[in-house]
Amino acid sequence: MLLPAIAVPGPGNALPVLRGGFDGLDRLGLLERFDRAELDALEPERLILLLAGGLALGLLALTVPRLWLLLRIGVTVVHELGHAVVGILTGRRLLGIRVSWDMSGETVTTGKPRGIGLILTTLAGYPIPPVVGAVFLWAAAAGWAQLALFAGAVLLVLLLVMVRSLLTAAAFLAVIAFQGIVWWLDEPLVSTAVVIGIGVLLLAGGLRAIGGLMSSHARGRAECSDAAALARLTHVPAALWLGLFALVGAASALLAAWSWARVLGL
Repeated sequence: MLLPAIAVPGPGNALPVLRGGFDGLDRLGLLERFDRAELDALEPERLILLLAGGLALGLLALTVPRLWLLLRIGVTVVHELGHAVVGILTGRRLLGIRVSWDMSGETVTTGKPRGIGLILTTLAGYPIPPVVGAVFLWAAAAGWAQLALFAGAVLLVLLLVMVRSLLTAAAFLAVIAFQGIVWWLDEPLVSTAVVIGIGVLLLAGGLRAIGGLMSSHARGRAECSDAAALARLTHVPAALWLGLFALVGAASALLAAWSWARVLGL
C-alpha cells in the first residue's frame, strides 16, 4: 500500500559458462560470478529436473500454510519496493518503507498531491511482484541467475536506510544475506534453482495478492486499497485498475512460460 505524504563449477557436474575477458583485472575472482550459465548445454532430462526443482521450491512456499506465512513477507517487500523505486524515478521523495507483522506494508513518499508521478507511484505496487518474478524466471532461463541475485541484493542494500521498523530491517537483511550467500557460492545449478524458486514465489504470490484484492473489492472492503486510491486520483473506476493489475500479472506469467519454453525447445 502506498501512503503519499504531500565460483567456477568443478568437472563432472559443471554447467558450462561463457567467460569474459577481464580475468587479469579480477584478483578476487568476483567477475567470474557474473559469467553467463549456458543452459542449452545441459541434457534435456537434467534441465527438466532443474526447472522442476526450482518450481518445487516456489510452490512449496505457496502451498504450505506456515511456510507461506513466513515467506509472503518477500512479496510484500517487493510490492513496497515497487512504490519506492517508481516514486524516486518520478521525482518524489522517499520518506520510509515499513512492513507490519500482519504482512501488510506502507511506503511513504512526499511530493505533488496529484499528477502523473503520484499516479505511477501508486500504480506500481501490485504489478511489481509478478513482473519481478517473471524477470527472475527469464534471467534463470537465459543463464543470468547470478546477476539477478546480485542485482536484487544491491537494490535492497541501497534502500535499507529507508526502512522504518525492525521487522522491515530484518526482512531486508534476511533476503540480502540469503541472496548474497547463494551468489558467493557461485554454483550455477544452485543459483538457477534458487532464482527459479524466487521467481515462482513472486509471480504466483503476486497473482494471489491481486486475486485477494479483487475479492476484497467485490465485498466492498477495500476503500483504502491502491486501486481505490488510483480511482480517487484519476476518476477512473477501481475495477479498471484491478483489470490492469490482472493484465500485467497475466502478461508476466506468459513471459515466464515463454522463456522456459524456448529453453526446453517446446
